[in-house]
Amino acid sequence: MPETEFNIPYREGQSFFASEWSPDGEPKGVIVLIHGLSDHAGRFRHVGSFFAASGYTMIIIDLRGHGKSFGKRGHFPSFKRIMDDISLFLAEARRRHPTLPLVLYGHSMGGNLVLNYLIRNMPPVAGAVVTSPWLRLNFKPPVYKLILATLVNKLFPSMTQPDGIIPSYLSHDEEVGRKYIADPLVHHRICVRT
Repeated sequence: MPETEFNIPYREGQSFFASEWSPDGEPKGVIVLIHGLSDHAGRFRHVGSFFAASGYTMIIIDLRGHGKSFGKRGHFPSFKRIMDDISLFLAEARRRHPTLPLVLYGHSMGGNLVLNYLIRNMPPVAGAVVTSPWLRLNFKPPVYKLILATLVNKLFPSMTQPDGIIPSYLSHDEEVGRKYIADPLVHHRICVRT
């Protein structure tokens, strides 16, 4: 079950980085995974290998501003643009595997994106998997921070700050947090607009 890397052309020389894992035999379907904030495809190799061993092809794409894809780290220009990106990813999966059932998988922030994409677009997918979706903040920000964020979003929407992800919360396995901190493709940033 080797990993195959490829790029999905976007525009003006930009492209999305993607990884694909396939089973030894004929696949039962293709799963497209949308990762979480600050993450990238390489951190999901174990997931790709698992599904390939279970008979599925898995494609994981680095979102814009993440991993090996183009864009300022941690910055999404708009929610609509991200929804359009997911459409592009699904179109690429269909192009590569036109006869296979397609499943959309979202984890963490990717879970939020997948749920929104399904509700807004009702795509013709065979199914969806959503794990640990980021549905809301785990704290209520003070009113002054909300007002300040609204103002800064209008003036400097791509300004980034630390994402606040606590690596020890990612897993009960402490090694997962250590690898997350040491991973050079994890950017630890979030912009005001995102």
